[in-house]
Amino acid sequence: MSRARWIVLGLTAAMVAVAAVASATAAPAKKLSIAFVGADLPDPFYLTMKCGAYAGAKKYAVNLSWQGTNGVDFAPELTIFNATVQKKPDGIIAAPFSPTAFITPIANAIKSGIPVVTVDGSLSKKVELQNIRTDNLKSGGLAATGLGKVLAGKGTVAVVSFSPDVPVQRDRVKGFKNVMKKSFPGIKVVSVQYGGADSAKSAKVTAAILQRYPDLSGLYATDTNDADGAASAILAAGKRGKVKLVAYDASAKAVAGLKSGLFDGIVSQSPYDEGFQAVKVLSDYITGKVKKGDIPYLYGTGSAYIDRTNVKSPAIKKYLYRSTC
Repeated sequence: MSRARWIVLGLTAAMVAVAAVASATAAPAKKLSIAFVGADLPDPFYLTMKCGAYAGAKKYAVNLSWQGTNGVDFAPELTIFNATVQKKPDGIIAAPFSPTAFITPIANAIKSGIPVVTVDGSLSKKVELQNIRTDNLKSGGLAATGLGKVLAGKGTVAVVSFSPDVPVQRDRVKGFKNVMKKSFPGIKVVSVQYGGADSAKSAKVTAAILQRYPDLSGLYATDTNDADGAASAILAAGKRGKVKLVAYDASAKAVAGLKSGLFDGIVSQSPYDEGFQAVKVLSDYITGKVKKGDIPYLYGTGSAYIDRTNVKSPAIKKYLYRSTC
């Protein structure tokens, strides 16, 4: 073999070796950045959603940030949302605590090239890439069916809810009333009051209901904080077990109350799945795995009715909320 031929082969081998080293030491692909913005972050529902979202972030190679407020007022949450948009993440997950105030900011974020998925709450106008939430009408009906059976189809019941202005809460009340009227005509819904997701306020509201309706048979509370307040008022009035209590959201406290007999049933959502799906759909969309036209606007997650007969069953485990991941 000629000397020139050896030189060419040597150079080729060297180039291959250099290319192999370069490939091995190349910087890893940049992770997607997705930001969550919400409110009421200490609520077990959102703590569980956070676990699902971070599990999704790990699977889909996403840098996930989690920010929001501890209260339920949407104004400071909106401020955080706008500040997050300015940081230009690849995508945003928002839990809007107002059905109207977030419409324009979310639409503007999308126009600037940042896709937004909403979770839990819904907007009064479809602007987001996808809305992921529980079918609250159906789940409100589960609460009615559970309470109706506990009362054997007879008696009077009241409702303590967050606010009449929040679509999620309206659906939880409407679904309850619809099924109660249709399936349990012997049960009358005598009052719907609002505690603003403030346990102290809802305790006062419930105490007033118990005073006005001393023979009240049952109570339905539509969220964690209002359920906490309602439970404390029932205990304070000495009506544990006399006023049957069904609540929304399977926090550890509510589950303990169910096992002790303070609660008679719990309607649970699937916040873990909401968080995981939100990260997944944004990741798939941003990386071009799916097109906007292939993404259904509404993605419904499941719900379950939990009572003392099934609370320990394996099928219910995924519906129990977490305090840590």
